[in-house]
Amino acid sequence: MMPWYQFESLLKNNFRREILVLQKTHEMRKYILLTFFIYLNFSLVQLIAQEKHYQGTWTMIETTYVFKFDLYLKHDTKSNVVGHFDWKVTNYDKHSPSSKDYYEPKLGSTAKEFVRGTFDPATKEYYLQGYKKEDPHRIISTDHYRLKVDGNGDIGGDSKAHNTWKGRINGKTIRNDLALKLLSIDTPTNQLTIGIELENNLSINVY
Repeated sequence: MMPWYQFESLLKNNFRREILVLQKTHEMRKYILLTFFIYLNFSLVQLIAQEKHYQGTWTMIETTYVFKFDLYLKHDTKSNVVGHFDWKVTNYDKHSPSSKDYYEPKLGSTAKEFVRGTFDPATKEYYLQGYKKEDPHRIISTDHYRLKVDGNGDIGGDSKAHNTWKGRINGKTIRNDLALKLLSIDTPTNQLTIGIELENNLSINVY
């Protein structure tokens, strides 16, 4: 037999030990989660750095051609890049009747041009060559491109355009919205902070 006050004291001591174990478990969980989410955020930053998205137009000197594009590039090594243009024809050359006849019925048509090449980190220049296309409406030809990244991260340059080098590229950098969303208010790091606050607010009274 055990007196009640001794039994009650034993219960309280055991309960306190359980609380300490629970608190240590919470601390370990915080450390593991923090380590995991730091690694996840670092991976997302690497993803943003490796994959580029530009949006803009291609025009040609002495013509009124306008092709809109989305350019996606992936840096698979320090200097080698691969990617593609998504093209959309939006204006023909109004100085050329043959251009009007050919392109006017195709305005709004799209095509894809696959490119590969190099990037020079010192000069921030891309040298790209189109090597394949998906072009059911026959609106483009594969081309060569010399592009430079400016201080804002945007690109500009020229294209070979049937050996004339009169093609002009102007594009704005497009942020990686998915990665930025994960790194913003809904990021795992902020969710972790909320979780830690909830855990820190956990209180168990021991009498």
